[in-house]
Amino acid sequence: MNKNIKKIISLALILGILNVLSPAINLNFMDTKAYANTTDGVTNIRLKASGGNSLSLYSDNDYDDTVSEVKEPGTYYAKTSLSKVQVDVSGVDSDNVRIFDGTSSSTRGTREGGGISLSDTTTIVVRIYSQNPGAVKYSDKDNIASEYRIKVKYLGSSDSENDNVYLKDITVSYGDVNFSKTTYNYNVNVPDDINEITIGARPDSDSNEYDNYKVKIDGTKVDEDDKYKEKVSLNKGNNKIEIYVEDDSDNSRTYTLNVFRGTNTGIAISNNNQADNNIKGSWVQTNGKWQYNDESGNIVKNKWVQNYYVDAEGNRATDLLNVDGLWYYFGQDGIKKIGWQKINGIWHHFDEQGIMQIGWMKDIDGKYYYLNSNGAMASNTTIGGYKLGADGAWTE
Repeated sequence: MNKNIKKIISLALILGILNVLSPAINLNFMDTKAYANTTDGVTNIRLKASGGNSLSLYSDNDYDDTVSEVKEPGTYYAKTSLSKVQVDVSGVDSDNVRIFDGTSSSTRGTREGGGISLSDTTTIVVRIYSQNPGAVKYSDKDNIASEYRIKVKYLGSSDSENDNVYLKDITVSYGDVNFSKTTYNYNVNVPDDINEITIGARPDSDSNEYDNYKVKIDGTKVDEDDKYKEKVSLNKGNNKIEIYVEDDSDNSRTYTLNVFRGTNTGIAISNNNQADNNIKGSWVQTNGKWQYNDESGNIVKNKWVQNYYVDAEGNRATDLLNVDGLWYYFGQDGIKKIGWQKINGIWHHFDEQGIMQIGWMKDIDGKYYYLNSNGAMASNTTIGGYKLGADGAWTE
């Protein structure tokens, strides 16, 4: 009998015996598919504010296409003015999840629910493990089932005022813009019969090479092929048009045009040296200073206006300021800051209400720091028998 025929008969007999003994065994040798669930079980990953609201996640750093559900390992993007966020993972045992605030080999994984402080662009790594990893560092690679990355661009105290990226010019088809690259708000008046305006905005590049820049005019991306121009439709009255420029280092800046079609009756931003006291319930700029007019048209003084504070002269505060015996820090944008802030080269910390902290404090990373009576972080010293390292953290 042919040897191949003998082998086929023998294999058939073996398969028949196995099917009798164990009918539940799947012996489909032609199908290499694994029947066990190969997914990590994640049904969604959300980036949340401390109040519980979810932030939008995007598929790339153009921030155009939102991702409704994050359940495939990969890299995602977000941007926020919040200084602290949380990560929420659905569908898996929370004991098997660790969150890493950065990709340094010594970064320790934390459990869900802890706050993550943001500065510049922060890479948050979410790892799903096949079992509870216990205490783990980023450099530990055992039992990782999957990994997700969220690159969060912080729009807060990393003030775009300090980013080294500008526009070279702004042009309009109607009206006039007296452009300066360090002036970020402009008013343009056009006749009532003008229903659209062409805006040009070219990046400021020393080499005249623009491949590394991204420009958006009223939300639409423009490039050299468009001559960095875009037509924008105008409604009657005020039309607020933002021009966004970003380089390949994630430095960014936003310029704003207030285009008034017809009679200008409600301007909230002024380029003039004198405030218009008829502007009620809005910010105005006078002699380079921002002031707030209340509903009666009076300049507000010595008072909070949302997250801003106006001083005794009615000017919006910037820098450190003592308000009712408590110290606050306001950035160049005037917004009250929280968390770690570097002021004149020295680190200070401000709590959730923006109040400068002094004495011992425990940060969200679990480390202890000491803030002197002037709020300055102590480092390379010993306080009360506790040694503080160069980064200010207590070292055992």
